[in-house]
Amino acid sequence: MKILLTSAKSDTIHRISTGLTKSHTVTLSDRNHVSTDLQFIQSSLNHDAGTNALVRNQEVVIHSLDNDSKASDSDILDAAMRCTYNLLFASVEEKVPKFIYISSLTLMDAYNEKYIVSESWEPMPQTNPSILRYHLAELVCREFSLEGNIDVIVLRFGEIVDQDHMLTQTKSALYVEDAINAINMAIKTSRNELNNKRLFHIQSKIPNGQYPTLSAENTLGYNPVKHI
Repeated sequence: MKILLTSAKSDTIHRISTGLTKSHTVTLSDRNHVSTDLQFIQSSLNHDAGTNALVRNQEVVIHSLDNDSKASDSDILDAAMRCTYNLLFASVEEKVPKFIYISSLTLMDAYNEKYIVSESWEPMPQTNPSILRYHLAELVCREFSLEGNIDVIVLRFGEIVDQDHMLTQTKSALYVEDAINAINMAIKTSRNELNNKRLFHIQSKIPNGQYPTLSAENTLGYNPVKHI
């Protein structure tokens, strides 16, 4: 399957794309130039023909927000809203069947750590632009999903960690292998199988995990490895 991933500069996207190449034809994109062995297309994600050309003939677009530490607050929020909108608009115009947005469980961090927080709980992004941006992009995705012209799936990822990470240090640890599994399952899941569900929490099976993944397991077939 032909898949486009944005924010190629991200280490997480690099690691995920490497895993996806085992079964898919992967193209990477970023608003800045990135050196990679995979096919790469630089795109500013503006509302123009360039964004249409970027997504043309792709079967799945996987979008994540870039993490530019030098960006101003207004630029961070602009990229989250405007660029996500432009990418979705172009995907609809080019008849891309599926759009997967990688959001973040940091949207739910304001809840007491003793609570078990599912997708039915409202996000609490506060005013921190680095977290608020995930919520704003989710709202853009929701509007396109309601229009029904493209299948939109939002995966709220936990904190990406390595295998030697101390599990007690985070309540939302997500190993790369599980992140890749979640994306592969989302790619395979049809509109009928989604049954109007579009938002899923994704973390690994760890002790004291705060964000249950039962919905993703039942709907997408997500099968996280149990880590003890």
